Amino acid sequence: KYTTEEAEKAVQEMSKHYIICGDGIIINNSLADLDPKYPFVFISEDDKQVDAALERGFRVIYGNPSHEETLQKAGVKRALAIMVSMENKANAILTILNCRDMNESLLITATAKTDDMIAKLRRSGADRVVSPFRIAAQFVLMATTVNVQKSSGLTKKFWTGDKKVLDSIQERSGLTNVPDALKILVANNNFQGEKNGKT
Repeated sequence: KYTTEEAEKAVQEMSKHYIICGDGIIINNSLADLDPKYPFVFISEDDKQVDAALERGFRVIYGNPSHEETLQKAGVKRALAIMVSMENKANAILTILNCRDMNESLLITATAKTDDMIAKLRRSGADRVVSPFRIAAQFVLMATTVNVQKSSGLTKKFWTGDKKVLDSIQERSGLTNVPDALKILVANNNFQGEKNGKT
């Protein structure tokens, strides 16, 4: 376990680490799946989130992620990647702009709560923009249609596009024998393109 002061000192010694920043349910669920012994740094100005993360042993930088000083404390210049998921749209854009200015090679992934934010976040410098609500809708539709398709023999394609499939989606959802047409979930529909040739 760290205090905020101890966490800041620990981060100063880190490089090639991963930064998680933001607030809300997406961040809460992301942290729940992470093991703090790995090189993660969490940025937040939410007191409850900070206390909970410190209690679990995460290295936490307390502050507004959109501020350059906070990003410097988190070691953005030395980091490999950052996940930005913020309720405040303006802060999300500013965070990405500052991150890109500080580290041109940083992989920046962001979440978009609304469709209009997808292009804005990409223009700000995000390499990957994910729409959680689109993904959730497709998960629910998959869960709803898979058994119907299996029993009725329907072969209608619900999605079209390149057949890039994240196998972990099927595994984590607990669904089996999902028709190929139902597997096209992420590549074209949710990751809104790549930038600078990063994968």
